[in-house]
Amino acid sequence: MVVMNVQTVFERVGIEPGDLTVALFVLIAGLVLGYLLRTLLIRGGKRTGVDDFVEGTTFERVADSFGTSTVGIVATTVEWIVYLASIVIALEILEFEVLDQAILVSLTGYVPNVVAAFFILIFGAILGDKAALLVSERLEGIKISDVKVLPVVVRYSIIFIAVLMALSQLGVSTLALHILLTAYLLAAIVFAVVALRAFLPSIVSGLYILSTHQYGIGDKIRVGEVEGVVQEVDLLTTRIDDGDREHIVPNSEMFEEGVSKKL
Repeated sequence: MVVMNVQTVFERVGIEPGDLTVALFVLIAGLVLGYLLRTLLIRGGKRTGVDDFVEGTTFERVADSFGTSTVGIVATTVEWIVYLASIVIALEILEFEVLDQAILVSLTGYVPNVVAAFFILIFGAILGDKAALLVSERLEGIKISDVKVLPVVVRYSIIFIAVLMALSQLGVSTLALHILLTAYLLAAIVFAVVALRAFLPSIVSGLYILSTHQYGIGDKIRVGEVEGVVQEVDLLTTRIDDGDREHIVPNSEMFEEGVSKKL
């Protein structure tokens, strides 16, 4: 009697028992696959050093304020994409028309682009922060006013490019993207001209110092009030260790002050 009642219910709602079995299998498989992918991504992030790489970035700090991490956000996003996909497939198997077929087809084609744009933005934000930090560390101590703005420019340049790539994934007009890119390039050229005026004296001085071998790594020198052993010489700066701390002196200052070599 119970079996007959169940069959009657199936007939009334138009569901075949075999389709229901397949749909349940798809749902369970989706739950398992989503959970496994999330676990693997989190473990893989730790093993490959992704957690260490994103540590200290703005995005990671924001994620931490919500009690998660960058890897956790990515893993959870992938997990829920799998869950939603399995639900949609199960409903399709049961022939439930939750959405119009045309809308469903459009969503199926558009959702991957949205996900790709989301990941591009995350990667761009992280890469921008790391690049800015690297530039900031490299230029630390250089006494040129325009230097401090360089890490900011590097960060937002990378983020800007990531935004353009994300917008292209979302199908934004190519003309609009070209206009944005042209505006950015013009701004970058203007900044490069201004920055070059500040860096040019140090670059010219650096070329002169390197080409004439006035001093090298390991030499004990004195410039102005700084005296110590040369640790590094590049196009922009000379690093001098006086025994207590390391001084980073712009090469233009080295050239203007004059260098005396200690024997």
